[in-house]
Amino acid sequence: MNESPYTWKGSLINSIINVNDFNSYLELGLGNGDTWNIVECSRKVGVDNNQDIANRLSGVCSTTDEYLENCTETFDLIYIDALHEKSQVLKDFRNSLKILNERGIIVFHDINPLNESQVSSSASGDVFELWMELVEKYRKHVKVVIGVGGDTVGIFYKEGFVESLPYSTTAYRD
Repeated sequence: MNESPYTWKGSLINSIINVNDFNSYLELGLGNGDTWNIVECSRKVGVDNNQDIANRLSGVCSTTDEYLENCTETFDLIYIDALHEKSQVLKDFRNSLKILNERGIIVFHDINPLNESQVSSSASGDVFELWMELVEKYRKHVKVVIGVGGDTVGIFYKEGFVESLPYSTTAYRD
């Protein structure tokens, strides 16, 4: 697999979608579109509070709070990569659980800063602190995937998640 630090997450998400026969994908925080542009899913919704980004990527211009509070759809896979602040990602997680399908999963980015400079709000922020709290609370429902260049995502899953991914995962043990 010839992936870059910018494309591997989209390929991982496509693998999850395909293996689990998922039909719906929600991306919170579109950024420059690296992941969004790669993901293929029959129903795909992207949310970003930056009007230019939302327009360029055919997404919804909204804060994640506004979108999730008013959302009437449910999703198989939700990717959280918006505001890199622990309190906001916790809100995004809690609100995402309300619209997550029974076998659905939530993928978190920015859970493992590789050095101190990545703990700024313009990089990974303090999301890693929230991830460690989620690991403690949901130990049997979380995994970590280490991708290209040490970039890492966390996966929260409900029952029935099929693990057949092109990357190795780490489960947390008691």
